[in-house]
Amino acid sequence: MTGFKNNHVCFLPDHLIFRNGKNLISADLICSDDVFEGRVHYALKLLKSYAEALKQVRETVGEELEIYQYGM
Repeated sequence: MTGFKNNHVCFLPDHLIFRNGKNLISADLICSDDVFEGRVHYALKLLKSYAEALKQVRETVGEELEIYQYGM
């Protein structure tokens, strides 16, 4: 849960839920589920895209972001 005061929330449209992690990923970090692995790659690519897009926002706001770092 989150509020809208004192933060800069940016909701991402996708998320990952790791169920039965011991069966899903081996000790060698090899995923045994190709569908899930594809979903992980998609979600990470989306997260990277958001980070790159929001970098421009942080640069545009600049010094004012330090003054008002917590939003309202």
